[in-house]
Order: sequence, then structure tokens, then C-alpha cells
Amino acid sequence: MNGVAVYGGYPTGGPNSARAPGKYTTTLSGEIGDEGNSDNTYYVVSANSIVNNTAILDGFTITGGNARWAPRSPTAGGFTMPKETPW
Repeated sequence: MNGVAVYGGYPTGGPNSARAPGKYTTTLSGEIGDEGNSDNTYYVVSANSIVNNTAILDGFTITGGNARWAPRSPTAGGFTMPKETPW
């Protein structure tokens, strides 16, 4: 969403001042069931063409996407954004 900032890198229950992405891993994962990626989500994070540079996603490890058979992109898995995004 435009104008929304989402930050990872906090200890469990930690205050904002404790943010340290290099120390505290925050993972967004597409792993949803069986071990391996055969049943994982196509995309873990997906932005559409109306998202602009006021949207912030910072301090996350994005893993486990499996877009091999996804309708929009056969190569993306973790993060996808349309090529027509203006920035």
C-alpha cells in the first residue's frame, strides 16, 4: 500500500529502538506444507503496478516462493512486481 512502511528485524516483543535487521531475522516464507517447494505459494510478496516509492518493505528475508508454474512469471518466487511500475 502506498504510504505504508513495514519493518522487520526486531527481537520478539522488543521495542522499536531494538530494531537490528542484521541481528534479528524476520522471515516472510512461502513454505506452507510439505518439505520442499512443490506446494509453496507462487509469490511470497507481490506488488501491483499502483504501488509507488512511498511503500516500504524493509528488514525481511523473503524465502520459499515457488513460481515455476505461476501464471504471471515463470521465474519470480520471492518477490514480484510488474515491469510497468514507474520507478
